[in-house]
Amino acid sequence: MTNYVFHLLHWCLLLPAALAWPNLGGDATYDDSSYEYLTAAEKETILWEKVQETAGTKGSFSPFRLLQMFSKDLSPTVDHYSDFIPYEGGKPFHSVGAVATVKFDTSDNNSTFTGIFAEGSHHGVIRLSLALGIANSKYVPGLALKFLRNGMYSANVMAMESIDGQESGNFFERDFSNHITEAKLFTRKILERKFARTYAPPGMVGLSDIASFTEQGSPVCQDEEPCDIVFPYELILKPNPMLREQFVDAAPSEEGLEELVSAIPAGTKLYDVYARAEPQDTDLIPLGTLETTSEFLYSKFGDNELFFRHQRITDDFALRPEWNTNQRRRGLRTGDNDSDSIKCPMLNRI
Repeated sequence: MTNYVFHLLHWCLLLPAALAWPNLGGDATYDDSSYEYLTAAEKETILWEKVQETAGTKGSFSPFRLLQMFSKDLSPTVDHYSDFIPYEGGKPFHSVGAVATVKFDTSDNNSTFTGIFAEGSHHGVIRLSLALGIANSKYVPGLALKFLRNGMYSANVMAMESIDGQESGNFFERDFSNHITEAKLFTRKILERKFARTYAPPGMVGLSDIASFTEQGSPVCQDEEPCDIVFPYELILKPNPMLREQFVDAAPSEEGLEELVSAIPAGTKLYDVYARAEPQDTDLIPLGTLETTSEFLYSKFGDNELFFRHQRITDDFALRPEWNTNQRRRGLRTGDNDSDSIKCPMLNRI
């Protein structure tokens, strides 16, 4: 109870100051209308060169920037399709991370899924990050993954285990999913509440876009012929057991993560990728592997300018409406009634 009251006062007192902090909005710093029409390989080259230009630098965690997020419209998170961030000031969440290029090898995949799930990706970008600064000894790892495509916007997915975090500093200790575990900590529930104002259920991102086009930019479904876009309900990323064992004693700190990723060379398998085809399935379908094609680098470009879109899970539900029946997960929804509101005048502005 004491911790609950402390956190409630902490957020209620700091939020007004954060709302008055200088505006972090603005336009993206990169403006090249021809970029989207390039090949996946050309885009990967451009992004990696930008990462290298600021290699060795990084952004920073800012409590005020995180708090200021509660006064902002988060719709660009789901509605902005560029690979470049649509606002200035850096990421309020997952503010610091390391970037590498990756490939998604699906050569042994016998599933019926379509698009990149079937054909894989040779030109991708992954960012490993901590969702929040280290607080109360909690380490909150997560990743963002971008599959570049010829002549069109990229496909993206985010994966974590939980925003509540873990005691260990081993980034590869737990499986990640695009459906993260419901928050239990009070301050993390506040974050879920804010995300639910933009997309609900919070903590779930869609996968249908990945299945809709190949890396070559070819649509799975042509307008003139009926077909099915086939995608799983959930992705599960299982860490390479060698990495899990290698970093079992990693320190739960930002510096510990930096040391960890610097020890991962190009050509390392990071994850085995599995799919849960239907919500009720207990058996997982192997899809392939994620393997680095470069080293990991910390970079202000990666922290402040590189953007990963969150696809609304409702896009998936529109194609598979039976999945939206009786969603058991993560109860915060847009328009929660007053009886469920958090009893703090400032927090109820979010």
